[in-house]
Order: sequence, then structure tokens, then C-alpha cells
Amino acid sequence: MTEQEKNEMAILKSKQEAEITKMRSDPAKPKTPEVTNIKIPKTPKEKEAPKKSKEYPFMVKLGKEKEIYFKPWTGKTKKKFKKIFEHIESEEDIDFTQILKVLVRDQISNSDTYLSDMEQQYLTALLRRESIGDDYTFEGECECGAKQEIKTSVTESVFYTQNNFPETINDITFKDIKTVTELQKVQEEIKSKADYDGLTSDGDIEFALHLSLGDIKNPMDILDAIDNMTLKEINTLMANFRDLSSKIDLKTTRVCSTCGRDTDYYASEIPDLFESLLQ
Repeated sequence: MTEQEKNEMAILKSKQEAEITKMRSDPAKPKTPEVTNIKIPKTPKEKEAPKKSKEYPFMVKLGKEKEIYFKPWTGKTKKKFKKIFEHIESEEDIDFTQILKVLVRDQISNSDTYLSDMEQQYLTALLRRESIGDDYTFEGECECGAKQEIKTSVTESVFYTQNNFPETINDITFKDIKTVTELQKVQEEIKSKADYDGLTSDGDIEFALHLSLGDIKNPMDILDAIDNMTLKEINTLMANFRDLSSKIDLKTTRVCSTCGRDTDYYASEIPDLFESLLQ
């Protein structure tokens, strides 16, 4: 590293530390400063794989734009996961938000990336495959009523359909949400309004953020527009949204041992998905 590069790095570090001090003293501003990436030219021999690829060796594309880099579960993941269940007495006490944080959010390179329910389910299946193993077994039932033990794998049986955002239907654009911060900001903004009546759920706000109705771009105005729609119009809107959204199926085809037909067996979940994390 040249003296000039060392000086530039020192100046950037000094500015960054000053910015952090300033933000901590002003609670109204974001607590996380913008990090400046310092790029130092390397000779061809010094080039190496990006750090992200080393720390997060797996990548999956979700939707048309999101590339998710993720790493497998580790011993530390197991400890965090078991801790969630230390004082659980009934299923109602389970904190699924915390579970998703430990099993999914903590495993991706950018934890602020927005993930739909289906995207989280798909990522969990991939994480299970890369962390524990590909194969799993479940009990399936043929149309003839015969039950059969199905041995399959995540690779063979998990089918994921990416979302088709953005797409416009009848002047309505269905779009992807980029970050969790973006969603939370809108939720807080709506709930802080003087005329907020407490009837709007987080799910309603999330749905509104996915939409652009004609010239209406503001999620709060979209919520008002939906409130004034007929139920028939709302049902059509939600049906179109579902058709464009991500989907996940756990399906495998086997010959029924009783009737001899090729049968599609569907699993509601991957059995024993977390068993080794609780042992």
C-alpha cells in the first residue's frame, strides 16, 4: 500500500468515526452510518474471490432482481435456536419472528432484504439442504387411499416459482418490496397519522406497498383507495397479486404400491426440518 493510499484510508476512517459520534448524539438520525468502501487496486496475482462469496458461499435468485447470498447453519445457529425453546411451554408461546431471524435472517448477507413468506420458506429448505442434508422422508397418500412412505430430497421435490413483479394488470402495477426498513418505515408512518383508526393491519400496509394503482403511488393513498373498493374488486386485486407472487410446492411423483398408478405426492412441510438443531 502506498503512502497516499494509507493517508486516504486514514482520512476516510476519521470521517467515518466523526459521523458515528455525531449520529449517536442525535437520536433522530439513523444509528447506522453509511460505510464507505475503500477499493485498493490489486495486481492480477492478488485478485481473489469476493469476501461475500467466501463468507456466504451459496446464492439463489428470488424474483426478477433479488440475489440472496447465504451461508449454512453452524453450531452457533444451533445454540441460538435451542435457546428460543428453553422456556416454551406450549405452541402458542413460540416466537416465530425470532426463529426466522436465527434460521434465515442471520444466514443471509443482507439481513435487511425483504423476503415474502414463500421466499423465507424456500430459503429455509435450501438452508436445510446445505446445512443438514438433501434427503428426507414423509408419508404420502394416493388418490386410491393407500398410504406410502416417500423417500425424496429437497433437490427433487421442492419446486419454487419466482414472482413476476413488476407487472401491470388493468392499470395496477404489482411490485416487489426492496427492504424490511422500507416496509417498517411505511408502517410507522401510517400508524403515527392523527386520523389512524387502528383498523389497518401490518398485512394491509404490506399489501399496499406492493401496489401502484394508476397515478396513485403513495401507500397511504393506496390504502384509502382499497378501503373504498367493493369486496369483489378487492378479491380480484388479491387474486391477481397471488398469481404473480412466488409459490413453493413440495411434490414428488411415485408409483403407488397399491394401485400401480403414477401419483403426485405432496408434503405440507419437510419433516424433521429442525430435529438436528434441537438435539
